[in-house]
Amino acid sequence: MAQVFVVADDLTGSNATGALFARLGLRTVTVSDPAQVPRYAAEADVLVVNTGSRHFRPADGYAAVRAVAEPADGVPLVVKRVDTTLRGNPGRELDAVVDALTARQPSVPVRVLAVPAFPDAGRTTVGGLHLVDGVPLTRTPVAHDPFDPVRHSRIAAVIAEQSALTTAEIPLDVVEDGPDAVVQRLRHPADVLICDATENAHLRTIAAAAARTAAEDGIRWITLDSGPFGAALAAELGIRPAGTAPAPVLAIVGSATEATHEQLTRSEAVLGARWVTVDPSEPAPEPRRILREVRAAADAGAGVVGVRVAPCAVRDPGA
Repeated sequence: MAQVFVVADDLTGSNATGALFARLGLRTVTVSDPAQVPRYAAEADVLVVNTGSRHFRPADGYAAVRAVAEPADGVPLVVKRVDTTLRGNPGRELDAVVDALTARQPSVPVRVLAVPAFPDAGRTTVGGLHLVDGVPLTRTPVAHDPFDPVRHSRIAAVIAEQSALTTAEIPLDVVEDGPDAVVQRLRHPADVLICDATENAHLRTIAAAAARTAAEDGIRWITLDSGPFGAALAAELGIRPAGTAPAPVLAIVGSATEATHEQLTRSEAVLGARWVTVDPSEPAPEPRRILREVRAAADAGAGVVGVRVAPCAVRDPGA
């Protein structure tokens, strides 16, 4: 049975969000036909449903999301995927998810954690305002979108335009203070808690606090986010692949440029990759040593293992 249920309003966003969960080793499937939900809900760890409703009228967006969210009542984590620039019908579609879950389990306290920041894509939230590369939404091209112009930079105002859910903001200084400080703010009685975040570390801090309140207070969180926060919360909630863990990815990287070296170094930090380095200047690299080190990395649980060429081995073309 799916452990994460994501409702998204367009196919590109659906697949981008699904990829973030897949990077955690979770079996992820995206469907655009609601009739396929029962089939894949039983087979995937993460089911992403694309309603294609971004340009619908608010009432129609509500109906489309409510219909696909009904089967998610028993899923540990439900994500309402929102566009990184808040286009579409975020308020009404959020209402649809909340209404669907509370109708099926009225005794379980359901609340919303709105963290639409996507730092790696230049989307951040500061003082409750959503920014693109540091610029408020209303000063970016999305304010003039021909289909869904965004009229507000404040996330609370975007939600209030379509929803009666109450909101409260958790500012950046509280997030910077760590999970304990965020936990206290998450206990505010508002329906939707909107969190500032400017870097991935902030997403992890908020996720750790949300997981704590879920365990201690019995709260069921719905996330309103653009992908990264939902994945961070899934990790903090202990959501893991069902059945046998996926095999590690083996990569053989022959490029010895400095740019490739920087990319592989980042893969170590972001993906936990483990690389065995080969220096072509050595008279005869020992293949058995390389194989032993690759196997050791895989046995240690690295999801990505491989062999790379030492950057210092690049010769000056003019030499």
